Amino acid sequence: MNFSRATALTRLTTIANAELAATLNRPHGSDGVNVPAVTIGGHPITVSDLQLTQIEFLPAATKVVSAENTDLTLQKPTDVWVAAWKRTGVPAPDWGGIPTTVRAVAVIEDGTGKVLSIDVGRGKQD
Repeated sequence: MNFSRATALTRLTTIANAELAATLNRPHGSDGVNVPAVTIGGHPITVSDLQLTQIEFLPAATKVVSAENTDLTLQKPTDVWVAAWKRTGVPAPDWGGIPTTVRAVAVIEDGTGKVLSIDVGRGKQD
């Protein structure tokens, strides 16, 4: 293990926040439908608004299954860190205000911090 838990979590959090900013936190349109940014208390959602559900070091991993059901197969055994976050009850104005669950999962290579996977999204509340 090259990274400490704290170092890995800092890198994973930075990656997840960047992906949230690039996807859920910006309004966009598709096929004439305007999709607003996902917000909590009037501000764009960030990892600090979510609950950390997993931070784990996996030595020589060939498959990573996160606490939030992200599944990643690696081409060769790799030492990785995985972190997952989740928040339920996030309103979706573009879906009639129904409560949703927002998830973020990031996987990095230990030591280099290379991003192996980043997955953020929202769906029907659990």
